[in-house]
Amino acid sequence: MEKVIEVDGYLHNLQLDIMHDDSIINKGFEYEESRINEVILRQQIYFFEELGLKLHRAYTLRSDVEMELSPQYIDINLSDDNRSILDTIVDKQFNKVLYPYINVRNRNNYAPRINYIHELVHTQVDSSYNMNNILNKELLPIFMELLYSDRIKYDNRINDRLVELSAAIGYLYDPEHKEENSRYIYSLLQALNLYRLYNRSNEEYKKEIIRYIQLIFNRDIYLEELLDRYNINYENSKVNLRELKQSK
Repeated sequence: MEKVIEVDGYLHNLQLDIMHDDSIINKGFEYEESRINEVILRQQIYFFEELGLKLHRAYTLRSDVEMELSPQYIDINLSDDNRSILDTIVDKQFNKVLYPYINVRNRNNYAPRINYIHELVHTQVDSSYNMNNILNKELLPIFMELLYSDRIKYDNRINDRLVELSAAIGYLYDPEHKEENSRYIYSLLQALNLYRLYNRSNEEYKKEIIRYIQLIFNRDIYLEELLDRYNINYENSKVNLRELKQSK
C-alpha cells in the first residue's frame, strides 16, 4: 500500500485555485482575548454522546507508567504558549507509542475546541486495528471536526482546511514532509466528500453513517468498509474548488 501521493495536474490546479480565491485567503483567524480553559474543552465530550457515539478507553503513558483512561479524562496541560498538551497515547497490544503528545493550539475562538474533537477521534481510530490504508489516517478526525464546527456554528472551517490543503500540496515536493502531507491531502478530500454526503442525506441515512463510525470505533469493521458502502474514494473526491467550498 502506497504511503505517499504525487502532485498531479488536479492538485497543482487546485492549489492555484485556492491561492487565487480571495474569499478563502482573506478570511483570517479571530484571535481571542482570553485563553481557552480545560473546563471548556471537557464540554466537547457531550458532542459524541449527542450523536450517539461511545468513545472507548485509551492507553496513556504518564512518567513511563501505562494507564487506561476514558479519553475525556486524559490530562490537558494548558501551557504559557497557548497550547494544550494531552498525554502520550500508546498501543497496548503492539507496545508502541501512537502519539508522543498531542497539541491543541489556541489560535482563535474556535480552533482549540475543534482540534480537541479531532484528537479525541484519533484515540479511537488507528491503522493497527481499524484501517487498511494509512493514507486515510486523518479522514474520520477531519469529518468529525466538520460536524462539530456545524454544531458550534463556525462556518469558516472548510476555508481553514482549504488554506492548509494548499500548503500541504506544496509540501509534497519536500521528501521530509511528503508522507505526512500525503495523508492529510488524501484524507481531507475524502472527508469533505463524506461530509457532503452526510449533509445532503435524510436523518435516517445520517444515523446509519454514525452507526458505521461506531463500528469502526469498536474495531468491528475497517474504515474502508464505510467508504466502500458510500462509494467514497480518493479519485471521486477530487472535485473542483467550488464543490469543495460548498460541501454542505
